[in-house]
Amino acid sequence: MKHYFYTLISGVVFCVAAFFPRESLGQCNCTGGVPATPIVYEVSLKSILLTNIQFKFPKFDGTIGQLTCVRLIDTFTTILTYHVQNRVPETGTYEFEGYRRSLLKGPGAPSSFSNYVTSPPLIYGPYTLGPFDPVGTDDEVTIGPDTPFHKVPEDKTSYNVNPFIGNPLDSVTFDYLNTSTITMLSGANKATVDIDALTDLKAKLIYYWCPHSPLATSFTNFTLTRRSNTIQVQWYVTNEDKSNIYEIEISHDGQNFTSVGKIASQYAAQGAAAKYNYQYLFDQTAGGKLYFRIRQTGPDGKVRYTPIKVMNLDESGASGFTIYPNPVSQKLSLQFKKMLNGNIAIDLVNSAGQVLYRHSQKMTNSNSIQLMLSQPPPSGIYYLRIRDLADGTLYTEKLMVGQ
Repeated sequence: MKHYFYTLISGVVFCVAAFFPRESLGQCNCTGGVPATPIVYEVSLKSILLTNIQFKFPKFDGTIGQLTCVRLIDTFTTILTYHVQNRVPETGTYEFEGYRRSLLKGPGAPSSFSNYVTSPPLIYGPYTLGPFDPVGTDDEVTIGPDTPFHKVPEDKTSYNVNPFIGNPLDSVTFDYLNTSTITMLSGANKATVDIDALTDLKAKLIYYWCPHSPLATSFTNFTLTRRSNTIQVQWYVTNEDKSNIYEIEISHDGQNFTSVGKIASQYAAQGAAAKYNYQYLFDQTAGGKLYFRIRQTGPDGKVRYTPIKVMNLDESGASGFTIYPNPVSQKLSLQFKKMLNGNIAIDLVNSAGQVLYRHSQKMTNSNSIQLMLSQPPPSGIYYLRIRDLADGTLYTEKLMVGQ
């Protein structure tokens, strides 16, 4: 007869905050104590085979604002069943000790989200098992189910935000390890112990972000155009103040900006409309993305910024497109920087990577498209993603929807 033993573990509920106290979210606030805006992602994973699990979240798009902190809230449950079998031709008595460990680790080195928890060791047995019998069942015992971890909580906030910033179509990866250690106390090396483990993990990642410094309401049509080894930075200003000073700032990560040039107001008439151009010479051996913004300092010393624009140096100067108008309500025009031939696929994507609108179009030696959003999404920041189906080239541009 096969032996079954069921054990109940009580009181083995760990408050992870005892290891990582919950940090105040006050530091996540924006200037003036204004609460930061949250973006929430959730995953739910259940595994009966793997001890190592990976789960992913979209990265935060640093061009829409300043990421102030990242919060991870998760719970996990583990249920175990042990199978012990006597492997020798005589009766044996077996006793063993077992405990479970859980390790969660997020991105970064060192990781801001790293948590290690172990269950208390428990002694199982003694169990007297008959001689090894490949047909019968007197030589084995099943123990469980046990629950060493039951909805163990973790709630941690990190201010090391750099690993989480990037293209929201890319991901940040968390690694989760949940495994057991078995020590035979009697009958060592004469029995096999197999473990069936079920792990249920629920995790929520929250990005808290603030807008960049207040946008200058007098700025219009801030654009970037690549010409060979230079990037033309152009912007228009309405209601110009003749004492304004403009600085062109660049960044390689969308967060840390440095000034590369300065232009004083070139217009003597107060309240005039003004147009400015700046040529930025970049290193042609460099790759990746360059982020641009314009810093305006007024006569009162008040600083304002334009929205951030991105130039991908890995794309050729002929690729890419511009959107007009932007922000858009319903009707928009796309102007490509080269003539296209063949079919293209157009997706409107939100910050979570969900496709809200899909359209296909055949291009015949053309570089412009007119689109109509018959049912525009709520006001906010989205991405227009266009793929040339002939060569697989992918273009992405930020789109602002305003009702």
